[in-house]
Amino acid sequence: MPPETVWRYWADAELASWWVPPSLTVTECVLEPVTGGRVVLAYRDAEGTYRSEGRVRTAEEPERLAFDLAVLDAAGAVAFSGHYDLVLAAASGGTRLQLGLEITETTVEAVPAIAGIETGWGQVLDHGAPRPQCRRLPRLLADGRWRRECRPARPWVREAVGGQGAGDILVNSSVSVIKALLAEDLIDRLYLIICPEIAGGGPRLFDDGLPGTKWTVAHQEIGEMALGYDRVR
Repeated sequence: MPPETVWRYWADAELASWWVPPSLTVTECVLEPVTGGRVVLAYRDAEGTYRSEGRVRTAEEPERLAFDLAVLDAAGAVAFSGHYDLVLAAASGGTRLQLGLEITETTVEAVPAIAGIETGWGQVLDHGAPRPQCRRLPRLLADGRWRRECRPARPWVREAVGGQGAGDILVNSSVSVIKALLAEDLIDRLYLIICPEIAGGGPRLFDDGLPGTKWTVAHQEIGEMALGYDRVR
């Protein structure tokens, strides 16, 4: 579809039911595509209701839409907020979509939600419109933002890890990148959340052919089981 049509799916609130994963239902959506315009996204699931509010920074139809959006907690306080930057460009047979996100404010309680952003937006984009059949992985940019792009995961891992100096690298919810890191034995800690529900099919994290390694439990929480494993070296 052309950029003008994709723009409508972002800027027309009546078409924005795809803004959440299929398991959620939009109850209110407002996006005024003018500088300073309101942005509101409210939705619900079986466990409760959720709300986000913000303002449009830039609206250049049909090429660029930038806005701030704050996720509110049950008391109406900001749990975390982010700056979204959407760029649309005509491409062969359709539209190239690039979505950047910079987390601008957060709380400790919001860390699990932030960890699921990549997975959530992947489901949202799958829900909204067809995407190219390629691996998509988050690439951390120098200014702290990430974007989704098509690159083979395995070569990118060595490129990203090699020569980066001291410090930790955190990978949230990206099966392709984590699998590539496991294959290179570059992971020191695995943090797994096991939910008591049947999720259905999908890519496997632990494929056949990985090198044999040994891990020890380093962290455990009760409820939806949250387990941390440290690599034994």
